[in-house]
Amino acid sequence: MEKSQNNKIEELEKNSKQLLEQAEEFYKQIGKKYYELHSTDAEECIRDEVEKLNEINIQLKYISEQIEAYKNGHICTACGGEISEDDRFCPNCGKQIIRENTSTDNGNMQCPRCGEVYEEHQKFCSKCGFLLSGEEMKQNILKEEQKESMQHVCPNCGAETDENMKFCIICGKKLK
Repeated sequence: MEKSQNNKIEELEKNSKQLLEQAEEFYKQIGKKYYELHSTDAEECIRDEVEKLNEINIQLKYISEQIEAYKNGHICTACGGEISEDDRFCPNCGKQIIRENTSTDNGNMQCPRCGEVYEEHQKFCSKCGFLLSGEEMKQNILKEEQKESMQHVCPNCGAETDENMKFCIICGKKLK
């Protein structure tokens, strides 16, 4: 074959590939629009796929809500239980919740460890002794979290347990 004929073939193949890619994108757009319009009343021939996509969307929404809850500090990192802004211990597993310095509704600062209100000039919490300022405070929070993650607690009563224990010695809950 001649060189110009090869060039023409390559150009046509390139154009064909681009058109196929455009067609695939339009198929996706059509499918998405169809789904949005008919997610509850799809035709029988694609009903199974639409129902599977509905299930996936429900799972995605749940995961998104979980991510938001973790980011906002409403989920215990030890057990996954729900915690409120005011909780200093998880009501489910008893893990101590260490937060960044927070402020109350009236603007007072609260200790990240115990929740005690403190003045801006204080270096240490007057209730629990926690360091309240600077980079050292952030390192303190990390140390507390690491120390707590090494401790084991009963998911039923919150009592401290040993990692080798099969049952909680306080409430009898099976641990393993």
